[in-house]
Amino acid sequence: MYLSCQHAAMMTMKRNKGEQVFKSIADYPDSTDFVTGMVDKYKGDLNKLKDPIVIGILLSQLKDQKEDSNRLLQTILGKLDSLESRIQSLEKGHSPVRHDNTDVILSDIDDKIHSFVKLRGRVCAKDVQKAFEYKGRNAASARLNNLYSMGVLLKKQVGRKVYFTPL
Repeated sequence: MYLSCQHAAMMTMKRNKGEQVFKSIADYPDSTDFVTGMVDKYKGDLNKLKDPIVIGILLSQLKDQKEDSNRLLQTILGKLDSLESRIQSLEKGHSPVRHDNTDVILSDIDDKIHSFVKLRGRVCAKDVQKAFEYKGRNAASARLNNLYSMGVLLKKQVGRKVYFTPL
């Protein structure tokens, strides 16, 4: 049984000869059919809340859900801390990618793209798409980013475009 804060706020309790009685939601001028229907739907369940076993079960479930939420929040906070440290290192100019490309072996297509970048000096994914006749820009972008990850190219964002340059 669950009543939202809105439903609980719209109902008032009053004591009537030691019995708890809910004032009907229809007595309020701003009530809606939806809220009235919800209250009528759960009237039988309200009596169950007087049973201490039901209250104990609800509290146990609440505790379990709170523990699950806390675990989830701990995971999120850990990932957030990781992202913050990565952002700080990028802002300080430390590249997360190693640029000692002495032991990097490139595939044929990557080697051609690398040579193309060396020849042109600065390229974006659109340039590689046209030069190597890729259907979409995503493939060219993925190739360039892969070369950047391997430490063969440098990457610089200018406006909406990302340019790659040789080391």
